[in-house]
Amino acid sequence: MDFKNILVGGDPELLLSTDRKIDNIFYGSGKMIPALGLFGGTKENPVPIPGLPKGYKMQEDNVALEFNFPPANDGKDFSDRVTLAVSTLIKISNAKGYYVTRKSSAIFDEDVMTDERLKVFGCDPDFNAWTLEENSKPEPPYPNFRCAGGHVHISWEAEEDPSRDILKGINLMRAMDVFAGLSSIEEDKAGVTRRQFYGKAGCYRQVKPNWFEYRVLSNFWVFNPYLSNSIFTKVIESAYLLKSKDGVDFLNDNGEKIQALINSPNGNHLEFNEVKALEKEAFNISHKNMEMDGPITTVLREVRSEEHTSELQSP
Repeated sequence: MDFKNILVGGDPELLLSTDRKIDNIFYGSGKMIPALGLFGGTKENPVPIPGLPKGYKMQEDNVALEFNFPPANDGKDFSDRVTLAVSTLIKISNAKGYYVTRKSSAIFDEDVMTDERLKVFGCDPDFNAWTLEENSKPEPPYPNFRCAGGHVHISWEAEEDPSRDILKGINLMRAMDVFAGLSSIEEDKAGVTRRQFYGKAGCYRQVKPNWFEYRVLSNFWVFNPYLSNSIFTKVIESAYLLKSKDGVDFLNDNGEKIQALINSPNGNHLEFNEVKALEKEAFNISHKNMEMDGPITTVLREVRSEEHTSELQSP
């Protein structure tokens, strides 16, 4: 399977608080505040992010502040665009007296959830790339429990036959579970609560035959330029995994194990070695396939070695 002219974008969500010190899943000195009514924009009609170029938009999605940015065909551009959007939204939020938190799940007090639009938990249906079935609508553990996602949008040059693109997209979602889903177990330890309800293995939505949304990840990667850069790298590695029969066979042989590891309620820290073994095998297949194209291998190695350790935060 070949993917030509890949573009990577996203529609991550941010949660707000009255106190920048709140960084725990359920507790903290600040009060969680819904974005509804503060920023404008809806899913049907997002609004431009003030001061940013065309293509940067925001919207109120239930309690969350959701944003979009122009899709990129390069890891640094992808990371820079995410960073620009988040840093700008942090400033806009601060000016309103609120703070962007790093939380991917939270319980909101009843007194801020009186608007009927905030009563809905969940959104349009999504699907499981492994079973090809619609995912059941999650049931929150508490009435005002809400989550924030870090969904990744991936598109590529369309085939003449749309059914080929759909097959490619479904397999790409499975491959993303290996490179992005498994690694998020360690990178997003705070996201284990969200993962019990949202972001199960293989979770995706098809926008077009050649445009898929990977919905497994929380928003953890938008606050660190290195992590956002690595998201782009993982998309490319996933595409290259599928370039050979060995990669497709790897997914078929290990699908059940990959799903079990991502969906484990424990965060899978006890299965660290098993996760690393799967990642290593997939990495080797993917990068062997990359050797065919030469220069891209060097690019990806440079991306992985960059020391982007600074993290975005409200002042």
